[in-house]
Amino acid sequence: MSNQFEPFTAEQDEWIIEHYNDKPLTELLVLFNEKFRQNRSYAVLKQRCRKTLHLKHYTLGESYEWLPEHDEWLRANIDGYSRKELTDAFNKRFGKHKSEASIKHRCNYDLGLKFTDNRERYLNAKRVDRQPVGTLIHRKNGQWVVKIGTHQYKQAGRYYWEQKYGEIPKGYQVVHLDHDIGNNNISNLYCTTGKVIREMSKNSWWFDNPLLTLTALKYCELHYLVKDSKHGTVL
Repeated sequence: MSNQFEPFTAEQDEWIIEHYNDKPLTELLVLFNEKFRQNRSYAVLKQRCRKTLHLKHYTLGESYEWLPEHDEWLRANIDGYSRKELTDAFNKRFGKHKSEASIKHRCNYDLGLKFTDNRERYLNAKRVDRQPVGTLIHRKNGQWVVKIGTHQYKQAGRYYWEQKYGEIPKGYQVVHLDHDIGNNNISNLYCTTGKVIREMSKNSWWFDNPLLTLTALKYCELHYLVKDSKHGTVL
């Protein structure tokens, strides 16, 4: 058998062009090696087809050609599926074997369609938008927020503090005494300055015990009250 790195002959190229759209590349490779008594690898034959002969990519026996009905279907269904679901539905509808990458490329680059891979996130956002003002919402990053208007949300601790005590002064933040951002009971919330919070974090003084955390907060506040009073400033 011939070495796979020997140059292709004109006869071999003509045969490849003639049979390229009849078989998947894996089958074409077997037939080619049998006919010409070659030992070509899949990678070598693929490169010959695509880079030298400029033949369209062919996978699993399907034509690479996109028909108008394919594009019309993609336009009509792109918002209803995740990428995997869209690919599976397309292949089932048209009896194809398109890959997810092929579908995405066709949608994004050829048709100019904005593809949303995370359908669940999209649907969750839609469900949240329909919730009434004042709804407490738990986000995937663990944060709790309260809906205060259309597409408007506020950190839950900050929202409940303001409902109880009024607007929070500039430079102040609301913290959770038991270090659990999911516990937004007003008794677990405390409002203090940014520099006090930074001091707490620097010393690792956030505790699961609310009383210990509150004691540490008061200590930091007292420390800055004394320090700032010496410089003629206030906390």
